Amino acid sequence: MNRRLYIDYHRLGATSYREKMKFFESNQKYIDHLHFDEVIDLKIDYLMCLFEVGRYERYLQFVDEMLEIVITENIFTFKGENIFVELLFKKAACLYHTKAYRASMNILKQLRTMEPKHADVSQLYALCKRQLPYDLITSIRAIGMAALLVVAGIALSRILVVSAFFEDALEYFSNMQWFLVGLSVLAFVVAEFIFQYKTYKELGVFPSWALNRIVDLYRNIIRKNAK
Repeated sequence: MNRRLYIDYHRLGATSYREKMKFFESNQKYIDHLHFDEVIDLKIDYLMCLFEVGRYERYLQFVDEMLEIVITENIFTFKGENIFVELLFKKAACLYHTKAYRASMNILKQLRTMEPKHADVSQLYALCKRQLPYDLITSIRAIGMAALLVVAGIALSRILVVSAFFEDALEYFSNMQWFLVGLSVLAFVVAEFIFQYKTYKELGVFPSWALNRIVDLYRNIIRKNAK
């Protein structure tokens, strides 16, 4: 009977997330009596299903127990993946989705140390970081937004008033518009630069793939010249 449960679970299909979750939850007391390897297999797969359907709070309820088992039992891979890293990254993603941004960032820093080539760590870290209030960056972006709003107001004024009654002032208003557009672009560029730099200082990698590529090329040039 118990062995049949294991087979029936996997017969539901790899992407039948909701069906597998329902099956697992309905039969958990029987699943707990399967062979140890089969229990671990189903529990890990169940966690993956929870993540895939967006049940982030429930994932967080069970993942720490599974992480402890993975460490204790020296379970290194699951379906070809480093299961400890995969569970931990998904935990960070769940924390992000439940608005626990700083907790997610702390986990991502650990992952960055363990798996420096993990492609998604820096991206998720940046998403978390963008949700946190930063007075300087927020102020600079606010300047950019204000400049755009003034530009929109000037453009509307030119259409409704200036072009009809003050033609001599058209050039002045046009120059003012371009100045404010430039100021807005500069504000957004500076804010993004500060954000990228702060992230690099904290994580040791830029959220931007292009910036990382530039840094790698620069380092390669330095190494070649050093030889």
